[in-house]
Amino acid sequence: MGPEKLERFALWLAAAVCLLFVASLRDLSDAALAVRAPVAGAPAGLGERDATLLLSVIDQDGQAAQDVIVRVFSVTPKRAHLAATGTTGPDGKLVLKELPRGEAWVIAHREGLERSSTRLILQGAERRLKLELHSAEQFEVVVVDGLQRPIRGVRVSLFGADPLPYLAITDQRGLAALTGLGSPPYVVEVNAMGFGRKLVQRLTLEDSPLFIKLNALGRLEIEVRDQEGRPAAGAKVLVAGSSLWPARSAPTGPDGHVTISGLERGFYDVRAEKGTLISDTETGVLLETGESKQLKLGLVPGAHVRVQVRDGSDPDSKPVDNADVALVEGGISSFPRYGRTDPKGVVVLGPIVGSHATVSVQADGFVPRSAVPLAEGQIAITVVLRRGGVLTGQVVDDRDYPIDGARLEVVGLDLDGMPIVESSSFAGFREAHFAFALPGATPLIPAGELGVMPVVPDIPQQGSALVVGKSERGRTAWVSRRDGHFTLSPVSPGRVRIVAHHPRYVEAMSEAVQLAPGGKAEIKLVMRRGGMLEGRILEQNRQPVAGARVEVTAQIGTDERVTYSADDGSFAFAALGKEVILSVARPDSPEHAVVRLPITIEEDRRREIEIVLPEPRASVSFRVTDDRGYPIDRVQLHVASLEPDTPLRKTLFTNDGGQAILADARGLPLRVSASRRGKAPLVLQLESAQAEVVLALQLPLSLIGRTVSRAGGVAGAAVTLLTPMGARQAKTDAEGNFVIDDLAAGLGRLMVVAKGFVTEERELMLVDQGHQRPFDAGRIELHPAGAVEGLVVNEEGHPVVGAHVAAGRVPTYLPMGALPLGVVATDRKGRFVLRDLAAAENVLIEAFKVGFGRDASEPIKIRVGETTKDVRIVLREDPEATSDIFKAAASLAVTLSEAPGGIIFAHVPFGGEAQRAGILPGDLLLAVDGVTVRSLGHARRRLTGPLSQDMVLRLARPPNARWAIRLRRERLRR
Repeated sequence: MGPEKLERFALWLAAAVCLLFVASLRDLSDAALAVRAPVAGAPAGLGERDATLLLSVIDQDGQAAQDVIVRVFSVTPKRAHLAATGTTGPDGKLVLKELPRGEAWVIAHREGLERSSTRLILQGAERRLKLELHSAEQFEVVVVDGLQRPIRGVRVSLFGADPLPYLAITDQRGLAALTGLGSPPYVVEVNAMGFGRKLVQRLTLEDSPLFIKLNALGRLEIEVRDQEGRPAAGAKVLVAGSSLWPARSAPTGPDGHVTISGLERGFYDVRAEKGTLISDTETGVLLETGESKQLKLGLVPGAHVRVQVRDGSDPDSKPVDNADVALVEGGISSFPRYGRTDPKGVVVLGPIVGSHATVSVQADGFVPRSAVPLAEGQIAITVVLRRGGVLTGQVVDDRDYPIDGARLEVVGLDLDGMPIVESSSFAGFREAHFAFALPGATPLIPAGELGVMPVVPDIPQQGSALVVGKSERGRTAWVSRRDGHFTLSPVSPGRVRIVAHHPRYVEAMSEAVQLAPGGKAEIKLVMRRGGMLEGRILEQNRQPVAGARVEVTAQIGTDERVTYSADDGSFAFAALGKEVILSVARPDSPEHAVVRLPITIEEDRRREIEIVLPEPRASVSFRVTDDRGYPIDRVQLHVASLEPDTPLRKTLFTNDGGQAILADARGLPLRVSASRRGKAPLVLQLESAQAEVVLALQLPLSLIGRTVSRAGGVAGAAVTLLTPMGARQAKTDAEGNFVIDDLAAGLGRLMVVAKGFVTEERELMLVDQGHQRPFDAGRIELHPAGAVEGLVVNEEGHPVVGAHVAAGRVPTYLPMGALPLGVVATDRKGRFVLRDLAAAENVLIEAFKVGFGRDASEPIKIRVGETTKDVRIVLREDPEATSDIFKAAASLAVTLSEAPGGIIFAHVPFGGEAQRAGILPGDLLLAVDGVTVRSLGHARRRLTGPLSQDMVLRLARPPNARWAIRLRRERLRR
């Protein structure tokens, strides 16, 4: 290889690696994006540059390898920065000085030899490194069209064990030769304009040359007509779909037709509009590869919605101009409407069809509001924004020296009790998306007789008149300056903390502060250097594993990092907290961790670890039959490992023979649930999975019943049956009758909710009474209810916003989403209304909020059909009340209590992970991840941990039921 060619490769390699590392943090399949980003030099903010690397490179015969290009990249959690480059001399050695401390990625290459890479931690001293380069392999790919004609200019990407991709372009023969390869297996991806992408996996050298046939993409032929049925010339057709996002537009011709080609296989939404006329949206149109599908759209008059944005709910509140407003039909749509308010705070958006829509608004200095619903037929709405606060402060190290370039996020609880997770990157993305969408759907480009084709994102079109809106907000990044100081604005008011991230320091979380709307607060954060972790991943035969997915998760906090092992199986992480969880997955199954272990690392120390992957287990074959032994296809199987250190989760579907194969699972304890419409669901727990597992699905049971009151049947009542397979729901008809199908025999809990009535709950033991006869729950009588209105204030008499209120005990831990039945939140004036309460004497109404704790009202009386008013609850501020829940990334949203039999689930809120798993109030919690729970506090600590880490619970239900289940941790509404 000549000097010019060598240097061109070096520049390409540097450019590729920069973004490749970012892509590899997520998924290897994204690595093809790598070559689109320029390399970034190592910035000053990376820290001291006093490390030295002494390299020795040899070939496979042990001889010194001369003229090897070596690149050292300084790795941060988000990017890889080129720190140094050099070429080995005749002795195969190279010295690179003034390297940044921390995690580094070293890559070596020479023509005729495969690339070699390793990961390590550099410190303020010399570090010796020996690399071995082996003979390179070559792989050829030939790309042809449906008529076997070669396609020129196709981009071919090959992925091997090395996370850096190999790239080539096909010549006039359709041939792409990829050289300098390491050992197989390989994955090849081809991408051709007008033909789409194709991925071929598990390739070896024997598969070369690989012939790939690409078929032409699909097309939509759309006809648009006006109200009189005439062709609608000049109508704008909007198209969006699974492979075309955001929406694109194209005009119809004089005959009202337009053809949109170059579409990959997938589902598409299509709509037409012209002036104030609009068509219904054709949703979920399936287009197969190469298919041509015809659609007809009819235009009808549409509606416009007037949105006014104001600063506060008072009549004299000021309008908010230049606010970004999005109008979305049905709560979710491929074609939202965007606009900005005028000086009067007004924008009119449309046309839309249908009567259900939501409005989302954001404006400088205010907290965004999302999905504000419009009532049926409503065409005008006022949206009130809450002013954001300002956080200032400084980030320093443990010696009180300022830290430059710390990336900052804000977490906590807003005034409504909902979680806050904010950063300038989130807000910037939201604003950039709005600016892009504001001019409307991007026009498609002409393509001759084909009609129009999608614009390829990120590739400018020569001479194109494409106009994309630019953000006018000019948001300042939330990072610390040279003196460590920062200013964050706007921040959602509430009880908040700042989380700081820096590649050379451990994630730090500040103390909590109360931030008022439009208010200010000052915070100081101290970051520590943490420890370093280096390791190697090996097979049982001591061979290194390249491309293994390695993840570290902080036991406390939100820090999660992912990397991939280098050619020699090495990996490295810098600036880790003291306690982390390390998970390793094989290259061919990155979603399935085969090793998970806790690790302790002392601050400013480097720990080395060697991980030997277990031998892959044999597969398990599931065979599903009906009650007569005939195989059943399309049965959905959810399989989860009950071994705490083997976090296997998989969803499978049986084939025509009723079979589904699960790899790497034999011998594991498994929980298997099977479901299919028209069959009774089945849950099976295996102590040790054998080669074949047979599941026989029985005919289903049906549950019927009738809800009544003194006035007769209760229509529209929500009926929920909680079962081991989760919740099943139904609505009562005009006579109060309901039916729930596809049930299995066993214990369930029935809950009936109707407006104006007390919620009725009862346990049912469903029994098979002959499949021609449904199980009858009988008459369920609902009793009229009362209500309570009141106010929650602090000790100074000021309203407490976002406090949770309930009759009796308020649950501390609730899942994200709507509040569960019987719990409400106070509004901006501290007011609350509790409805559908049972008549009773001496009822305590309790309020709870983080930072205050809990307090209750004086005993009150609830009367049927009446509202007990002027109930007052005084909450006393306590900054440390339940402050521990700020520090936990996730937990299980349940209320536990101690009972004579052990730790029981006192409250299981609807919509949480526990309820979906079939856990009922009164069930016993015996153990978490194999550790027997000893007390209430011990149980809560075991349930709390990183969001990405699930857990195995061992449960019991009196009198003698015992079972285990794997559950995901969930974010909490606190």
